[in-house]
Amino acid sequence: MWGLDLSWDMLSIAENKARKLKQKITFLNQDMQNININERFDCILSMCDGVNYITDRKGLTSFFSSAYKLLNEKGILIFDISSYSKLRYILGDNSFYNEKNNIHYIWNNNYNEDDDTVDMDLVFFVPEGSLYKKFEEHHIQKAYKNDDLTKLLAETGFSRIEAFEAFNLKKPDEKSERVFFAAVKE
Repeated sequence: MWGLDLSWDMLSIAENKARKLKQKITFLNQDMQNININERFDCILSMCDGVNYITDRKGLTSFFSSAYKLLNEKGILIFDISSYSKLRYILGDNSFYNEKNNIHYIWNNNYNEDDDTVDMDLVFFVPEGSLYKKFEEHHIQKAYKNDDLTKLLAETGFSRIEAFEAFNLKKPDEKSERVFFAAVKE
């Protein structure tokens, strides 16, 4: 098993978890839009909105092409997205506040209709002694339509392309918030 991420912090967390579980996993710091590995795999997974973080067609085509080249014959690419509907209408131009285990966050979103992206600004307040430490994150995600992803996967060479509502095998509809895709290299 191999794991790659653009974030050194995420790789460090993953490596520590793998070490504690005595799992042998190779971790690489790479951009999923330009994977450079001299290996072949039976399955490639991209979870937790990885594809939504690719905000242009060129980058998305590059990721799908890289995945296709890295897969063995009959290998499968599986990924999930936050749906177009979720990013456009639920997160869209909305703000959220939440508190859990005395950790507070404020999440402000701005939807850009010109390129179907959401700018997300998050502010966290984490207990540190008798005070709180503040830290901020900025994310940009692209809202993709299922048909557009299916078409691009087919153009890249994938077949048997399926889309499923999150955590079941139902076909997604316009209200599905998370969609899983599976595509086979044949």
